[in-house]
Amino acid sequence: MPTPLAHLLVIACATTLSANVATQSATYTYFGSAGTHICAGLTNLSHTATNLPRIGTTFSVELPISQGFSCSYDCTVYLLATGLSNTTFQGVPLPVATPSATAYTCGMLQVSLDMLELVPFGITSTTWQSNLVIPNDTNLVGMSFYQQAIEMRFILGWHYSTSWGIGGHGTIGQ
Repeated sequence: MPTPLAHLLVIACATTLSANVATQSATYTYFGSAGTHICAGLTNLSHTATNLPRIGTTFSVELPISQGFSCSYDCTVYLLATGLSNTTFQGVPLPVATPSATAYTCGMLQVSLDMLELVPFGITSTTWQSNLVIPNDTNLVGMSFYQQAIEMRFILGWHYSTSWGIGGHGTIGQ
């Protein structure tokens, strides 16, 4: 039979753990390296967090769109990948080079592709903003996610190049 001291230790540990979770800071850092302008026309394909990921808020990331969306001769497609891992994706270790027989590839896939957002066509500004609503659920505090910008170019309908941006690592806080 557990002693009253054991019960007190369990309560103290539980209180300490929940206090640590409740005070978890929201963070967003960058890792890895971006593809070069050799194949995609960009010197540093990256994304920028405009705030920190906290429960009960909307987390926003801006993605540069320098090539525009003219698709008469060549077309540039931008995506933002969000994943729950930067070590594996469907059993494949990350980061991984993504060779292609028909295209130049710059940089490496650094995050799992759990969610892909396609930047809509027709945007005339030089940036696009992704908004991720984070529910007000304390179970999410301390959860990590990873993001990476992707640029794909097509010339006359043929896949010409893919450039992988730097990785981003977010930790949800309060």
